[in-house]
Amino acid sequence: MRTLLRRFPYLVVPIALLATALLLTRGTRAFADGDTPGGEKPASPPDAGGAMGGDGMEPGMEGEPQGDGDEEDSDTPVATQQRGEAAVAKGVKWLKQRQQPDGTWGLIEGNALYGGGKGAGYKHPAGATALALYTLLKCKEPLSDPVIQKGFKYLRDKQKQPGGAYETSMMLLAVTAVADPFKKVKASEAQGEKVKFPSGDWRDWAQKLHDNLLAKRTKAKTLGWRYMTEGMSIPPGANEDLSSTQLAALALLAAERCGIKTDSKVWNDIVTFSLKQQADDGPEWDRSVYDRKKGPDGAKPAGDSDKGRYAPPPGGKPVKDKCRGFAYIKSDTLAADEGQPTGGMTACGVCNIMTARYILSKRDDKLWANRDQKLVQQSIYDGCAWLDANWLTYGNPGKTSENVYHIYHMYCCERAFDLIGNNLIGKHYWYNDFAGELVARQHEKGFWDSNSTHKPGEVLDTCFALLVLKRSTKGGIPYGSITGGGDEPPEDNRGK
Repeated sequence: MRTLLRRFPYLVVPIALLATALLLTRGTRAFADGDTPGGEKPASPPDAGGAMGGDGMEPGMEGEPQGDGDEEDSDTPVATQQRGEAAVAKGVKWLKQRQQPDGTWGLIEGNALYGGGKGAGYKHPAGATALALYTLLKCKEPLSDPVIQKGFKYLRDKQKQPGGAYETSMMLLAVTAVADPFKKVKASEAQGEKVKFPSGDWRDWAQKLHDNLLAKRTKAKTLGWRYMTEGMSIPPGANEDLSSTQLAALALLAAERCGIKTDSKVWNDIVTFSLKQQADDGPEWDRSVYDRKKGPDGAKPAGDSDKGRYAPPPGGKPVKDKCRGFAYIKSDTLAADEGQPTGGMTACGVCNIMTARYILSKRDDKLWANRDQKLVQQSIYDGCAWLDANWLTYGNPGKTSENVYHIYHMYCCERAFDLIGNNLIGKHYWYNDFAGELVARQHEKGFWDSNSTHKPGEVLDTCFALLVLKRSTKGGIPYGSITGGGDEPPEDNRGK
């Protein structure tokens, strides 16, 4: 208990919440094989969003190397790791049982037609299934598992080249996850010949999905992507948005790891589009993310294992950034929670820029070399400042509509923070906050349902929760540094 309090000096955990978490953990083995998913939804525990503490590709919860081979996260208490492991086991079991007889995990419902048309929106028939398969692979379920085989068979037979950008991105993530699924090869070493697909047409399938994804952007003559298919009228705002673009960038990053390259212009366009969705100005805020501490000679001090990374150096005046969040589509004509900054979209914006900068910093690209690198760097600092200033452990700051996407917001943050490689956002140990919330909010049968996302909400929320608990993006970029290019940015990445 002393260790827990020492590591969480800012946490005040309600006894009832802790008791609930322990009961859920103990209930893992009691979840009988014959149980079927479903049942009544749990009553939501008291909203602890932002209240814990007064303000608010592989896992580090199993006592083995994470992501890119880093040592176990010493800032995550053992008790949190153990409860997280139990929650993941229950969640995986429920997700596998939730598969339908045809191999799918259902249709995504809830979207009306863009542009005010009549009838139901496009239901993304491949989306939930690809997300479930990606999640199971990231949770270390083997490709040989009959559930996974059945899911991929459905995609091969019915949706091999899906119509929507979202589905194409999600399927590319699922297909590339079968190559080195447990990240035995470090990201820093991963080239085409090092990360191999299983025998069969996996690589060819991934290449075609990759090309299809790029074609959707080119045909629409956009810098990014949007959740739409051919034949749809251009939706309000534009035919590109930050969320769909972020998912595409994540899929393209996974493809790069497998030796399937994307042209540098596309990566530059992703940066350009993302920067356009960021607020022009905002209030000052103490810098919320720092690079690892250095000694006088620029090297890490002896014995420093980056504990608490990345905290500000002791002493000295805090650096000031500006809280500038990112919007789904920056606009004064859209609803505030689409046209103005939100938590999920700010994390997506940071993630896009981190991903594209990593790829471009390894290439001799003139367009990238001539870009204002200081502006790019500041956009990341300012986005993190906005997230820190508007921190919610459970919620999605800036979202006011029915679809708040509580757990998707956590997943967006996991992607951004694990690509940066940090454990801290301001004074928040973000992973510990998220893991505590997810463990406490898991249904007795193993699923999550925030009642704040599209149907099938239980499937989508369970996938997002598992991806957060497994830190599925950790190691996607081989170094952990907010400034990119290793511990220090490369020479051509410093700005002119």
